[in-house]
Amino acid sequence: MRKAVIVVSYDGITSQYCGVGTITNMMITALDLINKDKPQKERIDLFAITSAISSNCLGFSGALKKQTESILKKNNGKLYFLNSFKDNRNQYGDDIRWRKNSMEVFLILKEISDKYDKLIVFLHDAPFIGVAKYSLKRELNNVNFVWVPHSSGYLHGKNQKERQKRINWERENILNNKKFFIGCISEYMRDHLFKNYQVNKEVCLPLTNGIIFKKELNKKESRPCSIKIPKNKKLVLGFGRSEPYKNLLSILKASKYLNKDYFVLIIASNLTSDNPQNKLLMELSLSLDNCKVIPYYLPREKIKNLIENNQTIVVVPSLKEPFGMIPVETRLWGVKSNSIVLVSKYGGLKEQISENKDGFLINSFNPKRLAYEIMKIGSLSQKKKEEISKNGFKTIRSKYDYVNNLRNFLSSFNF
Repeated sequence: MRKAVIVVSYDGITSQYCGVGTITNMMITALDLINKDKPQKERIDLFAITSAISSNCLGFSGALKKQTESILKKNNGKLYFLNSFKDNRNQYGDDIRWRKNSMEVFLILKEISDKYDKLIVFLHDAPFIGVAKYSLKRELNNVNFVWVPHSSGYLHGKNQKERQKRINWERENILNNKKFFIGCISEYMRDHLFKNYQVNKEVCLPLTNGIIFKKELNKKESRPCSIKIPKNKKLVLGFGRSEPYKNLLSILKASKYLNKDYFVLIIASNLTSDNPQNKLLMELSLSLDNCKVIPYYLPREKIKNLIENNQTIVVVPSLKEPFGMIPVETRLWGVKSNSIVLVSKYGGLKEQISENKDGFLINSFNPKRLAYEIMKIGSLSQKKKEEISKNGFKTIRSKYDYVNNLRNFLSSFNF
């Protein structure tokens, strides 16, 4: 029986600028690793579909494109490109583009599906949920569709109008069909879908986000990061997209109340040239002498180097986070430097942390309160920091091994 998996996403295949891209890239890598463990006759072929973007698009990486194509070729597959909105810098698009995506992806799936007995198609986030409905109407009966929502219209959007458009699009395309499933990246996301979209519990299967240990741990020792950290200062780091819900501004406000032996670094990925959130961050940082704001996208590898080579308190103050990769990444990258996470109690972040065992939680972003919690962590003994850091590594080993999580998911379909 010939089987194939197709990964469809707007990021993580030829570009990587957000969490969706991180997970998409990990999914492709994990599928390759899972295949290697299978007997030759049981291996699955692997394909990917993404937008055709120009090299000036945010996060575009020629190296990532080459890596993706190499993995797919090795697994008897190939990379397909969608040509709609080819010159648009915004890979994500809008509901008009999403409808065009659905039609274009269907034509590619039809070409591929004729050669296989069974297929699984992973559809990442809102831009591709419509593919399932469009395709099943046209009787692609040998395909199981898995929507992997990394957020929803209820959680994220620039304004109410855009959020409502996304909600309507998602509601329209969540199907009651035995060929349609939802891969839930966290318990929080699963419960959110039950409550706000009234999805049937039978279609929701756990596909918990995580990290690929084999890939990360086999990398050569990272070089020290080129970002200069003042000597004898305790590093407080916040990073993520420069969006209000990421709440990075709260860390800067708290820096006013930190002792002089702390240095705050904010890395705010900027998706547009006129981002008002970045303007606020930069203006506030100018009045502070113990912090620095990097108002642009910084590759994941550079942030990894920073945490590996500095004992860091990583603060994740997000107000809405369906999962949040930063706690997982920090506890992997920072196990040798004894870095520790302080995260929001909101959304999918809190389920990743056991308070005072493998990290810390906070539900108030009053500047003085946040500064107090940061300094409380900073004042811990070195022995306690080592204990928390090691426990954090054990947690992600047991719960957030993405290869195992994806392998278990595929087994539900006898793949």
